[in-house]
Amino acid sequence: HKPITDSNILIVGVARNCEKTLEHDVLKLRHAFSSARSIFHYVVESDSEDGTVGVLDRLAAEMTEFAYVTHGRLRETIAQRTARLAYCRNEYVRYARMFSSKLAVDYIVVADLDGINSLISRTAVESCWDRNDWGACFANQKGPYYDIWALRHQFWSPNDCWEQERFYRQFLGEKAASAYVSVYSRQLHIPENSEWIEVDSAYGGLGIYCADVFLSPGEHVGLNSLGREICDIPPFHHDIKLPGIKFFINPQLINGGLNEHTRRLSFPRVIKLAFKISVNIVRQSLARI
Repeated sequence: HKPITDSNILIVGVARNCEKTLEHDVLKLRHAFSSARSIFHYVVESDSEDGTVGVLDRLAAEMTEFAYVTHGRLRETIAQRTARLAYCRNEYVRYARMFSSKLAVDYIVVADLDGINSLISRTAVESCWDRNDWGACFANQKGPYYDIWALRHQFWSPNDCWEQERFYRQFLGEKAASAYVSVYSRQLHIPENSEWIEVDSAYGGLGIYCADVFLSPGEHVGLNSLGREICDIPPFHHDIKLPGIKFFINPQLINGGLNEHTRRLSFPRVIKLAFKISVNIVRQSLARI
């Protein structure tokens, strides 16, 4: 791998209704990658109902290496949320390909701008360069690892967790129980001193890609063949993860702590869900007698 200190880095992401966190996250990310030779930023916005576009305007005026595009009310033409996300992510992929044709980009970073990256630091970022066998590195959190929908690992999360939740709901009786079994029980705590975890797909709010990997032919897809919403990230990773390319979750790449996706894993809630699941199992058993 080219050392980060000799590298040109392009940070991309999508934005919607993140007026309160946008500037802080952009500055936090730029500081975390500040050991790079140069940093460029590109944001794709749509459907914001707050002052997000105004913040983007100001950042673009103040930073020569910052650019953005807005698609306005995209939901008027693309109804499903995951399809809109895929559309916007494919937009920054197209931009990265165009940009790299003008300037040699060494690494492309995909980052959320909604507060997920509140703890990202230079130390965490630079830990990725302790190894040189990765095509992409993905973030970890101080709290439970939250992003199960984008995760694909042969033992930990080999399938679409929400597809599994819909299947289990018919047997467990309610969404809270089936969601815990299918999704929240997979939100493991990964200690920072753990070994790197090789995955087929992950995200967690931050991904660092070797540019040649990210720029391989591939696209985000937000709907399956039945028109049902799916996470758009695994299809993209399936396309770009060519034979010999390795993707990892780097446990030291801490970008945040507890968030809206993992606060529901508090001990009282887990006990309550476990009780509901047990009651449903008992009821089903009695019904067969």
